Amino acid sequence: TGASREEHLSNPTLTMKLVHPDDWKSWVENNEESDRTLSPFVWDGRMIVGGKVKWVHYESRPRELSNGDRVWTGVMLDITKLKSAEEELLKNENIIRNISNNLASGMIYQIILMKDGTRKITYLSDSVRRLYGISPQEGIENSDLIYGKVHPEDKDRLIQEEEEALRNLSVFRSEVRMMNP
Repeated sequence: TGASREEHLSNPTLTMKLVHPDDWKSWVENNEESDRTLSPFVWDGRMIVGGKVKWVHYESRPRELSNGDRVWTGVMLDITKLKSAEEELLKNENIIRNISNNLASGMIYQIILMKDGTRKITYLSDSVRRLYGISPQEGIENSDLIYGKVHPEDKDRLIQEEEEALRNLSVFRSEVRMMNP
């Protein structure tokens, strides 16, 4: 927090004074719940330390002493770098999503080949709507809505090329005819 151990010991409310104003409500609510129920206090939020915003993670467990006093024993971790990495990842995911959803004549997808030979689609870009006339969720729930559109004369070759790429962990490339959606 930027304060010494001695400063914290002499002023137990010092930490509370550092809580970011926008996070104050959740800090108070979590503390009150922990105090009322003697349940663990777990909180992620921002603090202003030395004029800089830091993200922190708190976990503490309250216990009641025989005289009725309450003691919280826990840890506080600086998670500023983790939060920065999460924000950067989210930004990059949004960039990729915007690109993939605006492909004029293609789509981005992820497929898992199951041990039993079935395929499970785990991701479809929004451009599947233009290509197949279905939503990404519909295609994820039922891969036949996509594989069923492959021209019958191309289907065996497509599956063979896909399996070969998976087996060799190589790039999958295939050109097939698709039936109109």
